[in-house]
Amino acid sequence: MYANGQGSPRRRLAKRIAIAVIGGTITFIGVAMIVLPGPAIIVIPIGLSILATEFVWARRYLRKCRATAKRWKDKVRARTATESPVGATASGSAAVVHQDAHDDALDPRHQSPPDIPEASARAKPDGRERRPLRQL
Repeated sequence: MYANGQGSPRRRLAKRIAIAVIGGTITFIGVAMIVLPGPAIIVIPIGLSILATEFVWARRYLRKCRATAKRWKDKVRARTATESPVGATASGSAAVVHQDAHDDALDPRHQSPPDIPEASARAKPDGRERRPLRQL
């Protein structure tokens, strides 16, 4: 046992390297998710949290990210508090209802079939009547 109570220097170095690889990989995947589909806003802080267990620079950057997220959250809350939720919901649902009614009017599945007289449907162009097909 060593005097500082941390174990051997090799073990500490191995732990530090493992945390750097795992945290760095997760952070890199999160950064890639900024342009690729995925939850980058969630993955990047997870990677930074892993890195922050061993590295001071990651801890500082994670604090900055938390402060930025808190400012954004406060901005959103302030903005939604000034808007009327009832008015926003009513206008949004009215637009949806209008769009659905418009789409239904254009959809051929929602239109009734044209009325075809029975005699003309069964008559051939030369005037003879068609016989029904035999059922198998």
